[in-house]
Amino acid sequence: MSKYTLLIVEDEPELLEIMRELLSPHADLVLLASNGQEAFELLQKDKSICAIVSDVSMPKMTGLELLAKIRASYSAIPFIIVSAYGDKDTLKEAIRLQATDFLDKPFNSENLIEIVSKALEYGAKLSDVESELSNQFGDSTDEKTVELKRIKRTIAAMRIESSVYTKHKKTG
Repeated sequence: MSKYTLLIVEDEPELLEIMRELLSPHADLVLLASNGQEAFELLQKDKSICAIVSDVSMPKMTGLELLAKIRASYSAIPFIIVSAYGDKDTLKEAIRLQATDFLDKPFNSENLIEIVSKALEYGAKLSDVESELSNQFGDSTDEKTVELKRIKRTIAAMRIESSVYTKHKKTG
C-alpha cells in the first residue's frame, strides 16, 4: 500500500510553512516547492506523490501551468488549488484542467485538512492501481493492451472515488 506523500507548492514562505505544519499530521511525507517549475521537477524525480496543494500566482510557472503539465503527464494526481485571486476565469480554467478542488485564501483550516485527506487517500489508491497495472501488463505499447489498461484504470478510479468520498461523507 502506498504512503501518503503530499506536495505543497506556495511562493510565500510563511504560508508554505503554515500549510506544512497544518497538513503534516495527515501525510506520511510532505514535500515543498516554492514555484511550479520546482514542483514539476520534484514530480519527475519522486513518483510517490499522491496529492498536490498549489497556489495559482507564482513566479517561473503558475499553478495552472503546473496543473496543465501534470494532466499531460501524471493525470491521476489529485490537485487542489489555493488562491487569493479566485476570479471566474481562474476557476473555469481549473475546472477545465480537472482540478480536484479550489479554495480561496484565506482558507478554512478544517476544510483544507478534509479536502487534502480525501485527496491523499484517493491518490494513494490510484497509485496502487497503477502499480498493479504495471505488474500485470508491463510497459506494453500494444494498442489493445494500452486501451485495456485505460479501461481498467477508469473503472478502478470510479470505484476508489466512490469509496473514498462516501466514507468521508459518512465520517466527516
